[in-house]
Amino acid sequence: MRNFGIFHWVFLVAILLCVASCKKNPPIEPQPIHAVALGGAYWTLGEDGCMNYLSDLPLGQALLAYPNSDKKAKDHLVESKLQCLNTKDTVLRNYVHVSTGEGDGSDLWVQEDFLVLRALPVLLVDSMPFSLSMQDTQSQPSENRLSIPANTIIALHDDEFFLDYLKVSYLDSRDEKNQKVQTGYIPNPHPFFSRASDDLAAIRLYTEANNLSAAEVEAKKALLDSALALTGLSPKVRAMIQAERKKLDPQPKANVSYERLRIPSSLQGTSKSRYGVNMSELLKGGTEDPWAKRK
Repeated sequence: MRNFGIFHWVFLVAILLCVASCKKNPPIEPQPIHAVALGGAYWTLGEDGCMNYLSDLPLGQALLAYPNSDKKAKDHLVESKLQCLNTKDTVLRNYVHVSTGEGDGSDLWVQEDFLVLRALPVLLVDSMPFSLSMQDTQSQPSENRLSIPANTIIALHDDEFFLDYLKVSYLDSRDEKNQKVQTGYIPNPHPFFSRASDDLAAIRLYTEANNLSAAEVEAKKALLDSALALTGLSPKVRAMIQAERKKLDPQPKANVSYERLRIPSSLQGTSKSRYGVNMSELLKGGTEDPWAKRK
């Protein structure tokens, strides 16, 4: 031990401290993965292993997906229940365990087909061409080219970045019975995106109003008025909803007066007929010549 110098003692103490610190610090827990739900519903897991319906999901709802803690299920990035039944139908589906916010204690599940991982909800105000592949360039349109309608909430992926394209997902509702999430690319730069929570909320109300029948005018007005009451609307979104709301107000009737004129006897000969003339239009030069009717 005499030859065991001071440097050796320092080295030994450092090793012991390192071993002790490793034992005290537990492994870092994986963080929840931000995601966007493009449809579907909230579900709760019953004791029988069946999913119970809770409520419909707002389009473009931001969620946190619980990471997968089961080392055996390496193929799944998030905690999932595979081929599970629910109380509304007998179709086997995959579900993902999610939360509406960190630390809120929510214990919810959503259908895997409607969930987009590592994405943020944004409002696409203008219609945009959409390609399933970057090889299908926007400069060479094809017959199969899709277009995302204006005023659509989409999921903007943040795990892939490209110079000329943005990777997005949206809910393709052309077939109402078989809605599905499409993932692909739109041109970059985009004309107008909004991530404002009030814009997203307003578009949900706007969409709900447009889905009502023509007879439900008062209900439409109430929904659009609620959208316009939101204080954080961007100017473009507010102007669009205001224009839609204005269509529901009764239009003022045109102030048009009609007079009866007697044709001078020197012109009408023996006829005693009268002609109805729109005086307002006549003064503006817009009414046809009443005397021409004699021919």
